[in-house]
Amino acid sequence: MFGNNQASYGIGMNMAFCAIGLFILFQSIKESVITRNITKLSKYTHDVYLTHIFMMYYISAYIKIATTNDTFNSLLTVVASFIMALIFPFVIDNVVILRMINKLKLRSI
Repeated sequence: MFGNNQASYGIGMNMAFCAIGLFILFQSIKESVITRNITKLSKYTHDVYLTHIFMMYYISAYIKIATTNDTFNSLLTVVASFIMALIFPFVIDNVVILRMINKLKLRSI
């Protein structure tokens, strides 16, 4: 009525079955090397979400110089920006934030 179409967020039968299917899929996953790595990386997903646009903008300027193929350029930009957006929060979190937290804990004791 107001031009706001939220079909992908509806509560129809397809969405219910999809949510139930994903729940069953995640319940049936056995622990392995892949799931342990995903669990370790999952704490950085919000930081990746916050930094990926900056990384994509920064990296795309260099990738455009390196290649002229649009498909390869797009794929390389996505992969490189994801990797950089994952490395950046990992370094900031482990080098800066955890050291500050440890120093604050030592002062409060």
